[in-house]
Amino acid sequence: MNALSVIFHGLNAVLTIYVFVCIVRLISTWLPAPPGGSFVTRAASALADPWFDLFRRSGRLRAGNLDFSPMVAIGVLYVIGGVFNQLAVLGRVRLGLVLASIVGVAWSVLAFFASFFAVLILARGLAYAFRWNSLHPAWRAIDALINPVVYRTNRLVYRNRIVNYLQGLATAFVILALIRVAGGFGVTALTGLLARIPF
Repeated sequence: MNALSVIFHGLNAVLTIYVFVCIVRLISTWLPAPPGGSFVTRAASALADPWFDLFRRSGRLRAGNLDFSPMVAIGVLYVIGGVFNQLAVLGRVRLGLVLASIVGVAWSVLAFFASFFAVLILARGLAYAFRWNSLHPAWRAIDALINPVVYRTNRLVYRNRIVNYLQGLATAFVILALIRVAGGFGVTALTGLLARIPF
């Protein structure tokens, strides 16, 4: 093992620790904070927030009150880690492996969104079909998240025709499920082809 390999293994290890810190920070935002915050959450915030803020500035990674920029930021760290790993193991960077890594990370983020919204749409459709309290604040919050997705997917299928709410939810769910399944097969094939690029 040469010195360059040791350096890149070390950088990859440091990056792996930093990814862990970013994940701790991300999870800590979902939990109620103790008064004054804990040392761990304050430290994770101080270390991870500058990186997350680079991606938050675009504003395109928000859906209502949800901010998906930390997921993209962590995905970029995975790609950088893949480059470090290639440099450590191969002593060089192969374009095909970098492209495969980028496509894989981008698909992971998109697949998460498709799955996330499909689950919310399915839950909302069941609630609507079984006539559960549609005015509950939880359902209203879910409606605020899913309605833009439902609107866009239904517009693709029905153009300007008006359909009932349950049909619209079912259509959006089917489209998201198809994207998730077909995209998974397509991305697996594409990353396999990209990884075989010899340079």
